Amino acid sequence: MKVLSAVGAAFLATVLQTGYSAATGSASENTMQYGVAATEYAATLPPVGFVRFCMANPKECAKYSMAERMGPARIAMTQAKWNLLYQVNTFVNSQIQPVSDQELYGQPEHWTYPATAGDCEDYLLLKKRKLEALGFPAR
Repeated sequence: MKVLSAVGAAFLATVLQTGYSAATGSASENTMQYGVAATEYAATLPPVGFVRFCMANPKECAKYSMAERMGPARIAMTQAKWNLLYQVNTFVNSQIQPVSDQELYGQPEHWTYPATAGDCEDYLLLKKRKLEALGFPAR
């Protein structure tokens, strides 16, 4: 790949967080010593779509205690459970048409239970709801 300008180089360096300095045209000493630089901040915030979903559906986000949300580390996956998982996955995938939130709701991020169309987190929410109804733990 050819970088055609100093602006392009600076942008690429910023995106990749390589520690490259557009001003000096070189990698920082820290980057040269340790490889690609990364900055650690604080714990990440939940996605804005999730926050809005919980505000609109408080019972969905608060219906489990912390212990229930954490659930068992592992569940025994019997053939019957694998079959249920497969059936829910196949059913939801066949019933919900993939459409972006921007196309469907006119906004970049909107989490909801889909009726006929949705994007990735909408598929997830519906599959989670159906699996919980069949006895799978929330986690």
